[in-house]
Amino acid sequence: QTQLDEHKDGWLIINYWATWCAPCIQELPDMDAASGALADRGINLISLNVDVMRKDTQDEITALFAEKAIDVLQNAHVTGPDINGALAAAGMSTSEGTAFPHSIIFAPGGEPYAYFEGMPLAKEPIWNSEPFLAFFEALASSEAT
Repeated sequence: QTQLDEHKDGWLIINYWATWCAPCIQELPDMDAASGALADRGINLISLNVDVMRKDTQDEITALFAEKAIDVLQNAHVTGPDINGALAAAGMSTSEGTAFPHSIIFAPGGEPYAYFEGMPLAKEPIWNSEPFLAFFEALASSEAT
């Protein structure tokens, strides 16, 4: 919640993921590459590890980020009972299922604006592609809230 509060005055994307999710792992370097370009457009991107199996540790996440050379993407790790609250904010729950990767776009003020789930296992960048970045640039420059 603290990281959300820090970004409530601007656009924010939270990407829900876990280490057991192959598309999640594949998109991390692409998200890392896009993080700087998104920040330049006034949009913060946070990867939020929400492992519903409760096996991911911060040490494992740190090692994975080092292995994949992830050094710009903001990382947060939710554990214990906080997992349920984080999932509820995305309209998911441990009992009704989860879909990873799952991203929520928050408008300035902290209200959810849009979400998308899943990413194809693609060889080409998605997050750091011109169409994707152009979409977020248009979003950030709009008055939509």
